[in-house]
Amino acid sequence: MSPSKSGPAQQQLGLLFDAVGVADRVIRQCFAVRAEGIDQTRRLSEAQTASSLLDARSFWTWEEIAARELSRELAATLRIPERTAVNLLEESLALTNDQPAARAALAGGGSVTGTRRPWSARPGRSRPRCHPHRRGHRGESDRAGHRSRADALRVP
Repeated sequence: MSPSKSGPAQQQLGLLFDAVGVADRVIRQCFAVRAEGIDQTRRLSEAQTASSLLDARSFWTWEEIAARELSRELAATLRIPERTAVNLLEESLALTNDQPAARAALAGGGSVTGTRRPWSARPGRSRPRCHPHRRGHRGESDRAGHRSRADALRVP
């Protein structure tokens, strides 16, 4: 005899899944609040930077200095790696400026995918550093045991 699918255990399981779904919606709403807070912090940092004078001998611009300080402070505040903080800054910028509908969906507890800006839209980047079509050092193939075309044409 097979177990009943509508018994008390099944109902309890359904209630637990409902609770998990509610918790997930609350987490997404918190992500929206965090993204807005991070973006407000970035805007305030940029406003302070714009009013500062830069030494003519400085290697970096004020924008670069402010971006580094902001990412380091955010990383320390959230106890995350600095690169993760940079990604959060970029995602927050994308959510608040480029994708307001996605931010509104998050604020309402909905799910969102693809919040990062494309490489071409990121400041100072034209393509990823690890381009998929890029060869290894000096034209060698990245795959072990595979000779590049340049190596195949060389006369021993």
